[in-house]
Amino acid sequence: MGRSLSVAMLIQEYYPHVGGAEQQIAKLAPRLQALGIDLTVITRRYGNLKSFEEIGDVPVYRVFVPGSRSLRSISYSLNALALIRLMQPNIVHAHGLQSPATTAALAKRLFHVPSVAKSLRGGSLGDVSRIKSSRLSQRRIRFLSKHIDNFISISNEIDCEFEDIGIPQIKRYFIPNGVDIDRFTPLPTNQRIEVVRDLGLEDGLHAVFAGRFVPEKNLDLLVRAWSDVRKRIPQAKLLLIGSGEEENKLKSLAGNGVEFVGRVDNVLTYLQVADLFLLPSSAEGLSNALLEAMSVGLPIISTNVGGAADLITNGENGWLIQPDSSKELVDSVVSVFSDQQNSRNVGLKARMTVTQSYSLDLVADQLSKLYHGLL
Repeated sequence: MGRSLSVAMLIQEYYPHVGGAEQQIAKLAPRLQALGIDLTVITRRYGNLKSFEEIGDVPVYRVFVPGSRSLRSISYSLNALALIRLMQPNIVHAHGLQSPATTAALAKRLFHVPSVAKSLRGGSLGDVSRIKSSRLSQRRIRFLSKHIDNFISISNEIDCEFEDIGIPQIKRYFIPNGVDIDRFTPLPTNQRIEVVRDLGLEDGLHAVFAGRFVPEKNLDLLVRAWSDVRKRIPQAKLLLIGSGEEENKLKSLAGNGVEFVGRVDNVLTYLQVADLFLLPSSAEGLSNALLEAMSVGLPIISTNVGGAADLITNGENGWLIQPDSSKELVDSVVSVFSDQQNSRNVGLKARMTVTQSYSLDLVADQLSKLYHGLL
């Protein structure tokens, strides 16, 4: 199919920085290209990163952002607008409601380029809350509402936040994050023992967390609670995959049965041999790691924040608990580990949920329809 539509993706950071929004762009890119949509990423330049390179057949422009936080935002918008004027994309798609959304709105006002803005996270740490707490918040909200053509929410929580600040329903679209359901598949039982051995894992029941070690993931509560899990399930082991600013703190809190795996190139193999996936966050958008774990058929325990409630029906395809409840977390883990047959059945239903409604192909198709509708 010939290239028929070009989209400039605006985002605060991009690879080699790895986060949920960055992963979604990279994973959707080939699927959108197959639908005749070319992507270009415009992001910020830090350190020794190149000002331009291609990553996975996607051109990535990094603009210089010096000085204070306010100056960096202004610099990003001005430099990104210069690139947009030169490129003349058909659509500008902002990831985040801070400087990317401001830039997209300015591109609409100055160059009449259709604009889309996606909120990356809801709740007290989310994009809308940050806007509402900022100086001149009402003026900023009015500006975005006027010049952004469509707002994308990845959870019902975020859609309600858009409604609360006056974004009309006709401008709001629900398009969740997606997962590669063909890659993230359950491992056949007869291969599991060999993979466990290759990973160097000890015998036992393995719970996995995969993601950034940052305060909003609530990992300190999880690590502290694990000793109580072990008192009731001595063979319970917790694998923490990833890294981040909280790593040293978490290592100082960890007791027996907690293993820090570090960052891995292929989290899939760990998910395929695990017995449980844990997401104890205090705030989320729609976790890519959660989608991947469900796609693999893992039983899930997640806090009832962000998009988890959209994905999980409690007790049917996973379990929802309240944030900051160590007792509820421990009791849920013990319950899952104590009834493996029921847990496997719940995991299979989790797999069905994502294959039906959260595949990357489905998300790419929804985005393509939104883009063409804007034109």
